[in-house]
Amino acid sequence: MLVTETETHKHTHTHIEMQISQRVILSKITILKALVHLTPSILQSHRNRSTRQLQKTGK
Repeated sequence: MLVTETETHKHTHTHIEMQISQRVILSKITILKALVHLTPSILQSHRNRSTRQLQKTGK
């Protein structure tokens, strides 16, 4: 009885650890995706800002 209990406990523990690591991986993927989506718009706005400054100095 004791053996099966510890085995089950080990199993649930590893299962929980797996779930946690999966969640961490998922959150990292979500952050990466968000960065990938955000980066072009940030670069675009930066370009727009620099072109505006160039136009101002040009005039």
